[in-house]
Amino acid sequence: MLVLTLKSSFVAALTISAIARLVTYAVTCAALPVLGRCPGVPKASFRLPGGPIIAIAALVLSAWLLLNSTLYEAIAATIAAIMGLLIFARYRVYFVYASS
Repeated sequence: MLVLTLKSSFVAALTISAIARLVTYAVTCAALPVLGRCPGVPKASFRLPGGPIIAIAALVLSAWLLLNSTLYEAIAATIAAIMGLLIFARYRVYFVYASS
């Protein structure tokens, strides 16, 4: 991570941050139609007309935006995501074994 940070510019760091937020937004949009059909999930307190259509349109827009990023930005964002997952897994394992 230090190499990525030192090798890239501030604009590249902002772009990587935007890619991370965009992926999170896309995953949330993909989950909306699935959660609406799950049995045992309580009904929402409001209904959005055209909800699945809006979620699909947001997924298409997110994919288009992600395809317009450079290869370097995509690789850097992937490395950052993998490092974050490794740190998360390490803390998760530590706290699971520490609490039992």
